[in-house]
Order: sequence, then structure tokens, then C-alpha cells
Amino acid sequence: MDGKTKGTVEATAKPASPAPGVPHAPAATGRDLMQYTGCISLRGGTITIGVLYLLISLLLEVLLIYIVCQFDMHNLTVPMKVALVIVSISTITASLLLFGAVKNRHGLIVPWIIWEGINVGLGILGILYSTLSIGPAAIIGLLIATIRLYFLYVVIEFCIKLLARTVHSQAMC
Repeated sequence: MDGKTKGTVEATAKPASPAPGVPHAPAATGRDLMQYTGCISLRGGTITIGVLYLLISLLLEVLLIYIVCQFDMHNLTVPMKVALVIVSISTITASLLLFGAVKNRHGLIVPWIIWEGINVGLGILGILYSTLSIGPAAIIGLLIATIRLYFLYVVIEFCIKLLARTVHSQAMC
């Protein structure tokens, strides 16, 4: 390589400085991204939660459809119809969560946050009722609600980070 080519390569390797008045985006550190999930990033945690919820929703949907197919369709009770609708909504929102996490689109994550918030809230009400009626057996429900609240927290934190990044990138335009 001659001196002229080497100087050209070095000049192109340096990053360009931003225009005056345009703020720098803060660099995301691994610590910022992993402070809520322990050993994986918020995005990885959200994708894992999405896969887990999608698998559970699909398994429940297949189970409910199997039960419906085994019995006469005219005897389909209202609770079975409600269960099918709830599981279908869960499958759709889990799919949106997974797609939104993979594509980094916060708007696709919000429906899952709303749906899971409703489910966790109703679950906590159910735990309170079952604590009054059946007592210590409600501890399992409390454990499940705690795990679901943690999952909800991780997804909300990831969505907030995506939203902040989107707002920051729009401010730079």
C-alpha cells in the first residue's frame, strides 16, 4: 500500500461527527440492558417470554379444540366458548409480542402488556378470593402471579427502552 491509499483508508475509518445542535445518542451498555433479567438482555428476555407464552397458548388452544371436537358441537357450553376466545386472544397477543420484540417495534408489544395486565389483575383478584375460601392452597397461585408480574415488568421495561430509542431517533432527524 502506498501512503496515499493508507491515508484514505484511515480517513474513512473515523466516524463522522454529528451536525451542530444534534445530541449524541447515549450508548446502551450491557449493564443497562441486563439489569432486569439477570444474565440476558431485555430484548432476549422479552423474546423468551414471547416464545414461552406462545407455546403455552398454542398448547391450550389445541387442547380446547381437541375437547370441542370430542364432544357434540351443539352441547358446547358458554364457559368453553369463553375459554376458546381467551386463549385465542392470548395466542394473538403472544405472537404480536414475539414479532414486536424481534423487529424492535414497541407498538406491537403494547397489546400483550395490556392483555397480560388484565390477566394478572384478574388473577390477583382470584388469589384473594381463593385465599379467603380455600386458604393455603392459594400460595401456588401467588407464586404464579409473582412470576407473571416479573415477566410483565421485563416486557414493560423493554418497551420503554424501545420507545425512548424511537423518540431519540426521531429527535435526531
